[in-house]
Amino acid sequence: MISIEKALKFPFKESNWMKTVGVYFLVLLTLATITFIVQLFFQLPAEILDSIAQESGETSLQVAALGANFAYLAVSLIISIVTFPVTLYLSGYVFDTVRHLMNGKENAITAHGNYLFRIKIGLVRMLVSIILGFLSLFTLVIPTIVIIAGALTMETSAILAFILLAFGFLLSISWLVFTILGVKLVQYAMEYIYLKSGFKYIFNLNRIFRLIKTNFKSLIMLLAVEVLTGMINAFAFILFCLVFFVQPAVSTALTFSLAYYYGETFRGIKEA
Repeated sequence: MISIEKALKFPFKESNWMKTVGVYFLVLLTLATITFIVQLFFQLPAEILDSIAQESGETSLQVAALGANFAYLAVSLIISIVTFPVTLYLSGYVFDTVRHLMNGKENAITAHGNYLFRIKIGLVRMLVSIILGFLSLFTLVIPTIVIIAGALTMETSAILAFILLAFGFLLSISWLVFTILGVKLVQYAMEYIYLKSGFKYIFNLNRIFRLIKTNFKSLIMLLAVEVLTGMINAFAFILFCLVFFVQPAVSTALTFSLAYYYGETFRGIKEA
């Protein structure tokens, strides 16, 4: 059983945590500050101008609102492009910590650096998420078609429409379970395989499903912990939205605590 207490203490376990976890927090805080500035000086004025222009109907105000919206979109796009590698690095840095934990390294949270390697890890994680996200959306097509068919047959056959709608509802519930449970378990297996064996093995379906079957209980526990940390993070965001430096601090602590749980879970994985 993985100790939750050890997971919570993990981010601050090492004496140099200010140079590792602390720097991670400062980067998150910087990103949050940039987002706050963009919202305050670009998004908010654009929304105010938009509202005034719609109420007044004046052409000059509509043009001004259009210009403000364009400026907001342009600034947001530039910032997204500039910060994209930073986001990948942060993701890769955390999963490099997971890799150290699963390999039994004593000082798992290492110094910042090795940027290209960690950006590559973040990129692979993003790629896996995108592929599995598209797969889950693709499977949503079937229950959607069934529900639409049920709605269209409502006037001609109420009984058939009821059957189709009920079946579509059951398929939707199954899709939800498949998305939350199945896709996440596959993601865990793919991430483990990447950290253990490299990128070329992550699409080995036979190995993925064997990993899930052999380590189902451990991966379910990891999913439960991840969902719980996500809920706490969301609560912290809502609670401290006006004190925007608090949420990055909570997010940083939770991220590395979850990384500890990830690493210990991956260390205990057995391959049949």
